[in-house]
Amino acid sequence: MHYKDSSLHSIDLTLDKLDTKMKVHPLRFHDFNGKIHYEDDHIVIKDFHGEIGKTNFNFDLNYYLGKNLEIRKRDNYLAVQANYIDHDALFNFDFSPPKPLKNTIVSKEDVQEHLEAFNIYELPFTDMRFTVDIKYFVYHRLDLQEIKANLRTTPNHYIYRYIGYECGRGKNTIERIF
Repeated sequence: MHYKDSSLHSIDLTLDKLDTKMKVHPLRFHDFNGKIHYEDDHIVIKDFHGEIGKTNFNFDLNYYLGKNLEIRKRDNYLAVQANYIDHDALFNFDFSPPKPLKNTIVSKEDVQEHLEAFNIYELPFTDMRFTVDIKYFVYHRLDLQEIKANLRTTPNHYIYRYIGYECGRGKNTIERIF
């Protein structure tokens, strides 16, 4: 830790190995390691690795937390790579059949609730690049494979450069959608 004028200026943290079991999560956190650097409203995370249950992942992150973009030192960037992600185990998915709804009649109140619902596209995006490379992803009863994405966001919109995945015997790709 480095201080300037009695306030935290920068911090460097190298996590060699962290294994833990928490009371709030049923799965064991295993082999967490990586490097974290914070300085002048910039956070850089390099080669961060972790395993939670069967899920394993690696990621890198560059992110500017400040408001003055003129002093930003590098582009905002998030890269995620994983061989296996088990969403159901991470979020404790219940495989039992859903309970039937008592009222299936659509009313004006239902529509109004949808109109007032949270909409992620109303949030301001930041200038940021994302890359994703996930070999195998389990989501409920859906097994997705070879998920790859190269995305970019700007304050006013998002741009898909490439998104692709395989499911069953099929493959889906989207390229250059603006």
